Amino acid sequence: MGQGLCTELGKNSLYYQNLSELEHHLSRLRVNDPSLVELDLANRFLGVQGAEVGSSALISNTHLRVLNLSYNKLEGQLVGKLTKCLEVNASVNELSLSGNPLGEEGAKMVADLLVQNQTIRVLKLFNCGLNDFAALHLANALQSNRALEELCLDMNDLTDAAVEMLSKALKRNTTVVKLTLTGNGQLSERYMSQIEQSLEANRRTREETLRRREKKDAEKRVKQEAQEEQRRLAEEQLQQELEQKELQHQELEDKRRQEEAEEERLDTERAGRSQQGLEKRRLRQEQMDNYVQTVVSNAYRWRDQLSNSPTRKKWWSGFTPRPIISEGGEEDLGVDPYLPERRLVPEWKEPENPGMPPELKYRYPHVKAKPKETAATFFSAQAKEAAPGGY
Repeated sequence: MGQGLCTELGKNSLYYQNLSELEHHLSRLRVNDPSLVELDLANRFLGVQGAEVGSSALISNTHLRVLNLSYNKLEGQLVGKLTKCLEVNASVNELSLSGNPLGEEGAKMVADLLVQNQTIRVLKLFNCGLNDFAALHLANALQSNRALEELCLDMNDLTDAAVEMLSKALKRNTTVVKLTLTGNGQLSERYMSQIEQSLEANRRTREETLRRREKKDAEKRVKQEAQEEQRRLAEEQLQQELEQKELQHQELEDKRRQEEAEEERLDTERAGRSQQGLEKRRLRQEQMDNYVQTVVSNAYRWRDQLSNSPTRKKWWSGFTPRPIISEGGEEDLGVDPYLPERRLVPEWKEPENPGMPPELKYRYPHVKAKPKETAATFFSAQAKEAAPGGY
């Protein structure tokens, strides 16, 4: 690119020294520099290669807003390259082609650009050599364009015919609010007033549109704020519900842990009571075993004593010795050596039924009425004395 610019400008040119600056700007345009929103290339005489490089860079650029290409000798093919790229570009809002000899051919290309592009708001065509035929192309483009707001056609070769065509086009266009035609000779006041009326109507329409848009934006903001408030309240309610559920879950967990601790405590108590019961049963069993062993031992001891007694031949089932009758028929009332205090004496008692013979009873001489002692009562008394704790 630099070599082409050198050839176009020449080493002795006034703008040759700005070549490095120009290359820097175009390189930023190529790489889509976000900080490059306004590019002023006026009076740079871009030439063929400069126009090609700038055109190719405009296709992919999405940050440039203002582009000034005034006085760069753009005409014919060069204008076509730029307008084709700007048809694709959707970021440029202001375009200046002033001072370039566009003519009818260039005006037609610019008109085609206005038909395709819906982002350019300001178009400056100051001193571009436009005639009535060029104005016809622009007027036709204005009828379908719904984005352009300002159009500068100063210092051109326009006549009343061009002004009439522009006034008719503005009756169908509702977006252009500023159209300058100074420096185009004597123009009819009639058509200029019609253009002014159309521009005024467009201004009122624009103001009304802006008011409606502001009102709509305000309503949208209110609606968004209400939705945001509802969303915030819903989030707060949801957060409260989550906190409540978390609290309930925590309470349930605490209750479960308490129940587990209580169950563990009860299990421990049951295990302790069970162990105590086992110990008590073991002691009771030992006591019973000792008791049985004592009773059995006493029984065997008493049996041996009775069987070895020299004074007793026969025994009742109880401990009271049966009186021994001698061979002469007399009772042996000797004292039992093992029971010295238990001497029995005979006693005749009257029968309960009259006519019956008297009954012979035996009693202790020192006790008038004493219950009969049996083996069961004797062993029971012996076991109670032998058992620990008086079982």
